[in-house]
Amino acid sequence: MKNTDKILSYLEDEQSKFIYQKRVEYNETGNFDAIKAIVARYLPEFRNKPYYPGMEAELPKRLEDKRNIVIFGSGMNGKGIARSLKTRGIMPVCYADNARDKWGTWVEGLEVRNPLEIDFKEVDAVVVTPFKNEIVEAMHKQLLELGVKEEILLNYKDFSAAVLEHKLYFELDLMQFCENEVFVDAGALNLETSLRFMEECKKSHVQHYQIHAFEPDCISYDKCKNMLTNMTNVDIQLYNAGLWSEDTTLYFAETGNAASRISTEQTGTSIKAVALDNCISDLVTFIKMDIEGAELEALKGSKEILKSYRPKLAISLYHKKEDLVELPAYIKELVPEYKLYVRHYSNASIETVLYAV
Repeated sequence: MKNTDKILSYLEDEQSKFIYQKRVEYNETGNFDAIKAIVARYLPEFRNKPYYPGMEAELPKRLEDKRNIVIFGSGMNGKGIARSLKTRGIMPVCYADNARDKWGTWVEGLEVRNPLEIDFKEVDAVVVTPFKNEIVEAMHKQLLELGVKEEILLNYKDFSAAVLEHKLYFELDLMQFCENEVFVDAGALNLETSLRFMEECKKSHVQHYQIHAFEPDCISYDKCKNMLTNMTNVDIQLYNAGLWSEDTTLYFAETGNAASRISTEQTGTSIKAVALDNCISDLVTFIKMDIEGAELEALKGSKEILKSYRPKLAISLYHKKEDLVELPAYIKELVPEYKLYVRHYSNASIETVLYAV
């Protein structure tokens, strides 16, 4: 029996098996039709939102002949857009941002300006950076009111993979939330997943819960810490550390965004990494891990918690090719009682999640 056949035998439903087989096919051949087959069968939300590898390069191509480009939004997406454009010799003139505290600051070599102070009549293109539709629509309305012509507006999300953010890690058909939930958010980034966990607890009428959020990237950690200062009556423990199989120090590629990861190469940055078993000795009910390929080591450092409490698991399954076999095998062999499912949440090759319940 091939290793992948063994994993297939562990999976509980036809959807999981189909997604898993197509992910294996994509890993072995690189043929994107395998991903498209998953989207066509299980993600009707994306039928009118096609994606193809290399789509991200279309935005710089559209801007090659533009001289006066404004990037609306100086956050993570805006920074990435500026870097991408500059590597292609395209220099935006500035950022526009509605955040008053950013006005007059400089990001990626560009000034952040009040939109009201920009003469958009001189602008050739405005790149709107957020992904969320409601924010994009609000920015469009604001820009049109400022006299910007519709034809010069470009949405970053139209040149990127789309993700079902509202469902990612929370497949509610597979999991339930009960009183006194204890959630581990590994790869907290900006606490978005922790906030969504809080929303799901509220929907399930769960009044008491705890959150342990781990974020090794210092830039993202500081953002999380700042967010916590504005949150009251919330039991969140924030750790500036990554999860690993043991307590140690590891090299780290720090980017301040979702691409930060533990590195096998010597870098100028190192981080504290900890075994979850050494951080939490009491009940854990739900663990989410999206940690850029460190999932297996982090699971090894959580084995006592997994064996003792059998928490719900939502584990990213796409960062490494070998994860497709190693992650489900480790979980199922450690705790045979777990039931395993696989779900996919994008129109690209990202955001495939292994659930254990």
